[in-house]
Amino acid sequence: SSSSSARPSTHRSAPSSTQAEKKPEEPSNPRPVIMVPSGFGSNVIINMLNVKKYLEQGSFETWEDAQKRGVKKESTIYIKRTLLKSHPVTYQITDKPFPAKSKDWGRVVAVFTMGAKWQFKDWPFKGAKEGDLVDTFNKVKAFHLKFHDTPKLQEPQKWNCVHYNVHRTHRHTDRGQVEQIWKQIDLHLNARRSKLKY
Repeated sequence: SSSSSARPSTHRSAPSSTQAEKKPEEPSNPRPVIMVPSGFGSNVIINMLNVKKYLEQGSFETWEDAQKRGVKKESTIYIKRTLLKSHPVTYQITDKPFPAKSKDWGRVVAVFTMGAKWQFKDWPFKGAKEGDLVDTFNKVKAFHLKFHDTPKLQEPQKWNCVHYNVHRTHRHTDRGQVEQIWKQIDLHLNARRSKLKY
């Protein structure tokens, strides 16, 4: 019986070694990452200055107003997501792309794009360097925000990203919008059977 028990274990070792090869794609750090633009231009609606209040509280303020009330720009922050959650979940927010071969890219779950291809030039996914974002937006849920009274940018209309209008003065619409963003991220991670804590 010892030889018969040894035989199945050798059969089992083949799939487990395949799983071991795939392991690097599964990050050891289970904290999801959301990327935001690093710029301050007129097309930048969300950046490191105002993203925390927006995603945590479901309340939008311009990055200019956040700056005026003393919010300092950092390259990485951590937020506690409570919207649509029974207990808080920590997300990492950054505007700095990871090194190309970093396993941390496996933790990037969403991005706020300002609508420019060059935002993705340092991203490691197929075609990103050349401005082809099909693979990038299959792997990462993308959102493009613009003010309700500004014209649509042509480029993002061609992309696989979710578009939202932010009203300049009506703050009562913010929370529902942010809840929709969190729902979209959850659906994306569910579909990818993500091992991250979200």
